[in-house]
Parts: sequence; structure tokens; C-alpha cells
Amino acid sequence: MDISKFLAKIISKIVKLCIKISKIIYQKSQEKRVVQWFEIKGDETLRLDYNLDKNSIVFDIGGYKGQWSSEIFSKYCSVMHIFEPVKEFADKIEKRFAKNNKIFIYKFGLSNRTERTKISVMENSSSIFKKGKKQTEIQLIEMADFLREKNIKQVDLMKINIEGSEYDLLEHLIETGFIKNI
Repeated sequence: MDISKFLAKIISKIVKLCIKISKIIYQKSQEKRVVQWFEIKGDETLRLDYNLDKNSIVFDIGGYKGQWSSEIFSKYCSVMHIFEPVKEFADKIEKRFAKNNKIFIYKFGLSNRTERTKISVMENSSSIFKKGKKQTEIQLIEMADFLREKNIKQVDLMKINIEGSEYDLLEHLIETGFIKNI
């Protein structure tokens, strides 16, 4: 092998190693937590590890395709309430769980207020805060009203993935006092 090619190969490997090391050294604390999450396979373990049973009530707020709900149901057989305001996603979830009488699908989102609004549909990052090419109108229902209407007093587990509105919903739950029932 030509010495210049050999040196170029060695230098290339050293540069790649330096880049890798600098990414580790200069990672933000959030990025380091994400690395740890993936190292322990958090999506397969921690995200699904709860003290639930067949009588537990679970809310999936922002169901998208229903995968998380499917995994929780298959592990615990809990009563599932899936909220998905984007009709095309909600229809697929409804079809997926059509024969399961312990899984309830709602074609609206839960929020801190009741309103109709537009959402940019961008697969798993659809949001009312982003402007995308494809938009559709959705219905949002105030969560406290929904809970009163359905006479739900306790929620054993609640997953919230509503692309930017999580804090508004959590503040609503705190203000209404329902947070203590989750």
C-alpha cells in the first residue's frame, strides 16, 4: 500500500474519532439524557413499565397511530381512551381497535378550552403551532368538561403528546384540581 494512502486513511479515522469525541464532550444535558434513554432501551422498558391492571383507566392524548396504546393494552389489558383530533389518524386507530370493547377512540383532542382550530398535518409532528402545506380543522374539548360528562373520577396513567400544547393542558389540570386524580 502506498504510504500516502495509508496516512490518509489513518488521518480520516482520527478525524472521525475526534468528531465523535467532540459530540460527546459538547452535548447539551438534554442530549445526554436522550443517549442514556436509548442505551437502556427506554422506549421498550420505562415507557411501558407501570403498576396497571385490567381495571386501570389509561388516557392516550395525541394517539397518532395508536402504537403506545396498543403496547400498554397488550401488557395490562387496561381500559384505554385514545384522543386523536386528526380525522385520518383517528380513523386508522378506530379501524385498528374496532373489535376491542375496552378501547375507546375519540376524534377530538383534549385541551384547556373547547374550540375548533386548524392543525398542520405533518405525520407525528402535526401541530396547531406550525404552518404546513396540509391543514385541516379539528375539534378540541376542554378536558374538565369531558371528565365531568363521562363521570371519570380517576385516570391511572396519562400519556400526553400534543405537539406544543402539553403545558396548557397540564396547567388546566392543575387549575381544575383534577391533577390529583391522575
